[in-house]
Amino acid sequence: MEKLPEDAEVVITDLRRLYTKLREIMAAGERLKGATSWEASEYHERIKTVKAQLKDYAKTEALNLRRKTQTDAERFFFGPAVRSAASHFRMRTDAAPTKWVSELSEASSDVSYFIHKFERHFELPHT
Repeated sequence: MEKLPEDAEVVITDLRRLYTKLREIMAAGERLKGATSWEASEYHERIKTVKAQLKDYAKTEALNLRRKTQTDAERFFFGPAVRSAASHFRMRTDAAPTKWVSELSEASSDVSYFIHKFERHFELPHT
């Protein structure tokens, strides 16, 4: 197995980061089902941040929002992942924790799909 191109390394790292953030919010939703809005407020901020990141990334489909051209890794993996995840992230940022798992599962699955597609393409071990 060859070393990944630098742009591809950056793409897979950021996709994994986004996936982890989505999964953490979903896990918190399970833990905080009966929580008060104050107890869930930390996660509401995280939800706002992730949603905004996905929407921004989906606009350019690139990690560098100022760069006009995409790398191959962005074009084939990152762009489609964030575009799809952003379109499926319809949950309100102040939604109750009981909705987090069901409302974020599709966006999480979108990112996961492109992580696995990336890993197959570059013959990486699955994470």
